[in-house]
Amino acid sequence: MTAEWFDLGQRLRASTEVRVVPRLERAPFAGAYDPIAVRASVKAGTATATLAGPGAASVTVNGQAAILEALASLGAKSAVSGATFAASIPQTLITDDPATLPALLSIANDVDPKSPYAEVAARIGWWANRADFPGTSAVVNLPSACRAMWVTGEDPVAEKNPSVWRRWLGIQDASPSGMLTILDRLLARGSLPLLDELRLADVHDWLRVKISAADGYDWRAPDHVGRAAVGLAARCAASEVFAGALLSDPLWRRRAVHTGHVVSGRLIDAASGTATIECPRLDARMRPEAGFVGWAGKAGYVPRHCFKGTLSSTATAGTSLLLTAQTGRSQLPPVGAVVTLMPAPPRPQAISQAIRRYVYLYSTRTSWLTTGRTPIPSRRDVPLEVLVAAAEQE
Repeated sequence: MTAEWFDLGQRLRASTEVRVVPRLERAPFAGAYDPIAVRASVKAGTATATLAGPGAASVTVNGQAAILEALASLGAKSAVSGATFAASIPQTLITDDPATLPALLSIANDVDPKSPYAEVAARIGWWANRADFPGTSAVVNLPSACRAMWVTGEDPVAEKNPSVWRRWLGIQDASPSGMLTILDRLLARGSLPLLDELRLADVHDWLRVKISAADGYDWRAPDHVGRAAVGLAARCAASEVFAGALLSDPLWRRRAVHTGHVVSGRLIDAASGTATIECPRLDARMRPEAGFVGWAGKAGYVPRHCFKGTLSSTATAGTSLLLTAQTGRSQLPPVGAVVTLMPAPPRPQAISQAIRRYVYLYSTRTSWLTTGRTPIPSRRDVPLEVLVAAAEQE
């Protein structure tokens, strides 16, 4: 079976049972904090927005000033405060229309930096920036989140329409208040565990923006080379963490078996810290020297005890794939047991350290990144034991 056939099977099941079929057990974004649901547009030079907050009825306002005022007044942690940021944690923007954020951004770009709405404009700019980060809690596009969470019995293209999700989820309210109801359905069982790290990244970036605003930095100014490079690295790190978070979900792992990202097989040998696993499929994407996490049971099983190791080699034996891994013998299940392997999740601490190192290299004047000089290769003394070990290798 391929991933496409797996997706089709889920869609046919949804059509037959006339209900959404889950693809994930938990939401694919890092929660929502002080959420504000917005649907905005700018047509013929006139801006219109409909907004709602938790426990508040939807309101419709016209004009840039009225929209900024409404954004400032919604949410217990937000307030208009000139060039400073009053919110201690970032507010989550909820929308179901891809045109909403560009419309808000066009409004924010026209705000005078000395205006009392400068803080609101900067917050919109921050939303637009964080929307590029997978799993972020800053901006939640409901149709995209629903497509990651569930499958309907309709054409995949139709699932881009928010009305399709309202119909399948049984929500009659088409206003932003109804958007908050969908949000509650998405978060009914919480978020994927690893996404907490992305939530922390949102908070740290929010604090950085607050400090920059207090120092007089204009959020509309083009990024310098260092800031742009660090931003790209942060986006790549977020994608890596998000991919690991998806594999932490047992429902998603069942699909990942058919993409080769998760491998199941039978343990046929376990001696001297080396394990050999025979897999019936040849399409595994795991490669030698890759770290992995494994457990006894199939892909959809939620393990209590896992073993870790490094894949040392791969080989084929007829129609089977043989994976040889280095791991502790005491951690392994008995020979003959069905085991599942998946890539080891990324270590957020290591990612954060790498980004901090990147920031340092772009901020110091002696770094080759800032001076533009290509590093010169240099030799250094090699420890004797390393030379001996290299000489002993074939």
